[in-house]
Amino acid sequence: VTSYSLILVFSALGNILVIVVVLRTRQMRRTINYFIVNISVSDLIVPVFVLPRILIEETRTSFWLLQGVLGEATCKLVYFFSDASPVVSILSLIAMTVDRFCAVVFPLHAGTLITSRRRYFLIAATWVIAFFNASPLLYTMTLDNNNLCQLDWSPLDHFSAQKAYSSTSSILFILLPFIILTTLYTVILVKIRAQGGLNRHRSEAGRRAEHQSSRRLTLMALVIVLAFGVCWGPLNILFFLLVFVWEFRPQFCGFGSLLMAVQFMSFANAAINPCIYFLLMRNFRDGLR
Repeated sequence: VTSYSLILVFSALGNILVIVVVLRTRQMRRTINYFIVNISVSDLIVPVFVLPRILIEETRTSFWLLQGVLGEATCKLVYFFSDASPVVSILSLIAMTVDRFCAVVFPLHAGTLITSRRRYFLIAATWVIAFFNASPLLYTMTLDNNNLCQLDWSPLDHFSAQKAYSSTSSILFILLPFIILTTLYTVILVKIRAQGGLNRHRSEAGRRAEHQSSRRLTLMALVIVLAFGVCWGPLNILFFLLVFVWEFRPQFCGFGSLLMAVQFMSFANAAINPCIYFLLMRNFRDGLR
């Protein structure tokens, strides 16, 4: 309970600070930082919607506190936003990586490839896609006769429908992003390595500082992606095993404890991200003054 409470506090304060720093500092209003703000808004869903539910379940009861129409609505909305949050984050990571790809591979045309209009379109698209993906939960999440918030795919076959939904989500928001991010960062790192040799001969032209700044931003973006993978990977692997290997019947008694551990790791990502921004980027630290 203490650990969840700490994550709630640090994730709420940290992400609010990130948003405030970027929006109030004119020099911070660049494309990559807008994507970071989008991730921070998404991460705020964890302390606002997810962790309060977990803390109530751990300290009081598994029964939904609200009943009737309000209870039904909150049951649906809490899980709807909880599922949308990581999708917004992964799509924002892809957008941020594309921005870094353009800056490193096409430095002379980066400003024309991702314009402010396209940037806002991409940010809006992350939410539209995430909400569309989570929309089935507005139908399937419901309060049962015992006032428990449960997943119910009826009149469809529950296990078949859940497997189909999980398969689609896994392919679109886990497998494909992994392939895209791996490919883009491979190209980025190869290009940066090649530029390193070039810069040794062109430092007098003033390109060295520019490339170093680009490298720092790319490093931060890569660390954010890796942190997301480390925090969310175990939960996705366990969920894959639960659905496709164990068919919702885990084969060992320690499953509950393991699930709690990997869920905790995924929640911790919302508190870790602000730490990455402030530790790796001086302009974020300066924005706190």
